[in-house]
Amino acid sequence: MGHRKILWALVVTMLFMIASELPGLAQTPKPRREFQLEAISPDFWKLIGRDAKLTTVGTGFGFTEGPMWDPAGFLYVSDETINKIYRLYPDGKKEEVLSLGDPDGNTFDRRHRLIDCASILRAVIELTPQGKYRILADHYQGKKLNTPNDVVVGPDGALYFTDPTLDFVADMKQELPFQGVYRLDEQGNLRLLIKDLSQPNGLAFSPDGRHFYVDDDEQKNIRVYDVAPDWSLANGRVFGEEKGGKGEGVPDGMKIDKQGNLFVVGPKGIWVWDAAGNHLGTIVTPEQPANLTWGDNDYRTLYITATTSVYRLQTTTAGFVPYIVDLNSVLDKMDRTAAGFRAVHADFNWTTVNGVVNDRIEQGGRIYFERHGGETRMFAEFDPPDAEQVLFSRGKIQIYKQKLGTVDVYDAGTHRDEAETFLRLGFGTSGREMRKSFDVKYAGEENIGSVLAAKLELTPKSESVRNHFPEILLWIDPENGISVQQKLIEKNESYRLTRYSNIRLPQKMNDKVFKLKTSGSITTTTH
Repeated sequence: MGHRKILWALVVTMLFMIASELPGLAQTPKPRREFQLEAISPDFWKLIGRDAKLTTVGTGFGFTEGPMWDPAGFLYVSDETINKIYRLYPDGKKEEVLSLGDPDGNTFDRRHRLIDCASILRAVIELTPQGKYRILADHYQGKKLNTPNDVVVGPDGALYFTDPTLDFVADMKQELPFQGVYRLDEQGNLRLLIKDLSQPNGLAFSPDGRHFYVDDDEQKNIRVYDVAPDWSLANGRVFGEEKGGKGEGVPDGMKIDKQGNLFVVGPKGIWVWDAAGNHLGTIVTPEQPANLTWGDNDYRTLYITATTSVYRLQTTTAGFVPYIVDLNSVLDKMDRTAAGFRAVHADFNWTTVNGVVNDRIEQGGRIYFERHGGETRMFAEFDPPDAEQVLFSRGKIQIYKQKLGTVDVYDAGTHRDEAETFLRLGFGTSGREMRKSFDVKYAGEENIGSVLAAKLELTPKSESVRNHFPEILLWIDPENGISVQQKLIEKNESYRLTRYSNIRLPQKMNDKVFKLKTSGSITTTTH
């Protein structure tokens, strides 16, 4: 990306100088290729219509990069040689957003903040609504980054970016002895994931979050890695190679559709790959592209930044947009969390509303939850003045009322699985498991405390459960797949609302946690 941009800038500058000294000399622009759809496999036509047309959205730029579609109906576009980020509208109108030295790849994060790789700043930055920027990362272990190039948001909500040396200018010195790929979390912690690539460039996650792709500008290939539960990358191998003739282009930006097909910049245009690593065909573009993004209301349109222009191509597939939370992405995240889930510890605030008598009770406390040896255990402790304790273990529910000095024991019996299903809601339950017991709908996003949570509407499939709770609402943190709020809705406008905070996910808890803390004389009654 960097060397092509610099070469293009030099060519433009030299032509301008020649023209200014020899005004009678006619300038000959670089010939453009003819747009073509070159299919290698019949599967190519399942993704792009045979009659698809490439249209120009805007032109007259220096060197375009980092397209991002905003749902408000425009694109953000970086111009690496004019050193600005623009808003580009469908009618070709453009507005300057920020003047910045060599802006490169962009993404939105989960809060819809525009994130940019700023090459001259050697930083990953956030653009503010005031038209300023804030540096998120510019050093690793006390040394300056190289020239951050492209960035995506991961399934965990963290930012992942490549850091080659492609955009170094004369006065820059490399401080790190490698060209890396990094993970940057919301707390600002920067973690090196890969350091053995020559010039890492475009990057993307598979829709299920289990694979990570990155291409190498110098090696002219695409590599794929397995994503571990702790978001480290393992088992790196070559996914595909994009070799071309001199001046035809190299691997660059990439995007993925919901089926897992890859659309990767390569020689002559956009190379289309299936998830198995088969090259299905190439979208040949008039100018050599650098990056692309999904756009329009249905995210079925590719917007392609290619040298001096931005192009638009309608497809027949749906783009995977990682910063947009939908039902499938939430359930996939819950599946991943459930696979590695062991325990959770959190504070809670419990509100019970009786709609019949207009009564409202609020209680606070702590909850401990563990899936241990195939068994579900839960202990909840309520703060004074109630000072009650509830323990679920081995299919039995025990309720200790400190004021009365009583313990009531209930055997879940044949309803044990049903009881455990309720206990696991949002705490280690998988999306697949939840869909067995509930019809699930996605109801948008809502701020719960400091978390922008995904709201799910659950309708129990069991008639007996529906008689008690016709509807259940869950608010899931899309970054860790854990519930931050639950609402059990009863009839007559009654409900039980539980909000969780200070959520922690230990690997194991002490067995002592799952015992009632009784004192004094106790009367136990088994029901």
